[in-house]
Amino acid sequence: MENRLKFISVISISLLLLVTTSSCKNLMYKAAGIEAIKKFDNSKVEEVEKNFKKLNPNIITKTISKEQFLYYRDGFGDLYKNDLMQPLQIHYYTNDTLVSFHANCYAKGSFGGSLKWNYDGKFDEFIPKTSAQIQANKGLNFILTEFTLPQPKTKNTIIFFWSNLLPKQSIEAFKLIVENSKKSSEKSTLININTDHFFAGEKI
Repeated sequence: MENRLKFISVISISLLLLVTTSSCKNLMYKAAGIEAIKKFDNSKVEEVEKNFKKLNPNIITKTISKEQFLYYRDGFGDLYKNDLMQPLQIHYYTNDTLVSFHANCYAKGSFGGSLKWNYDGKFDEFIPKTSAQIQANKGLNFILTEFTLPQPKTKNTIIFFWSNLLPKQSIEAFKLIVENSKKSSEKSTLININTDHFFAGEKI
């Protein structure tokens, strides 16, 4: 529980520039686009996935359990555990190798709730420059195997972890992913993984 609550403080710092009183806290969270997930709701997941598919109809979608997410967080590699438990994560792989990693805590926030992923020009090129130092990890095949995902037929694969904790930001981030992928003449495999089971029930 303690570890899971750490991500909230990171998001708060990133998205909320000022919270002065407890009475306005919930309003500020709402204004920032953070929505508590009282319980898992598959219909809400499917609703967002429909918006994803309007941007790219060829994506692969997957919803994972709380236990699967924890196994990924603890077993994927030596990246900072706090990075691996963020609600929004973008992984870029060339074959099995992780070459670029991004998470919501590295993006700049705003009062409107949007996250500025490209504030420093990292997404001006494909593959984007990594936001976090790449450390030892088990690579793409670890994720494909543990989450029962198909083997990509492309050289480059993009894994996008998202959650209805940040619904607006999830759609905005995926739009950025799609637009950035167009900078390459080669097709990439896009896999969107929902983690609402993990974040359900957390108080903000």
